[in-house]
Amino acid sequence: MAKFTQGNTASKGKGRPKGSGCYRVELSAAIGKAEFAALVRHLYALAMSGDMTAAHVLINRLVPPLRPKDEPIKVKLPQGDVLEQARAIVAAVADGQITPGDGKALLDAMAAVVRIEEITELVKRVEALEGGS
Repeated sequence: MAKFTQGNTASKGKGRPKGSGCYRVELSAAIGKAEFAALVRHLYALAMSGDMTAAHVLINRLVPPLRPKDEPIKVKLPQGDVLEQARAIVAAVADGQITPGDGKALLDAMAAVVRIEEITELVKRVEALEGGS
């Protein structure tokens, strides 16, 4: 596996050439501010006269896209056993109390916690073995 180091030849000369610059910067420098403003005014005039493509371009550039926002959920979980808690989450999804996506997110979080607990336990065991020798 190639590492990202100075002088790495794994790419074999592929990729962007040095000094090629950013096409957006070059384009804006070539057009100029006055021409760009005129372009936007023309696009606006087209959109206002009913050109839906022009309206679409303007809206996509001016209005940020809506992003989904997660709402907090409440799930009553039994105390103690992780397996019973996981079963309670699956039952909540099956009963329609929470969405399948929320159930998956909760189960993924629980799996991460279990992995962290396992690693912590393994570290303690290794330290105990190294300390005992």
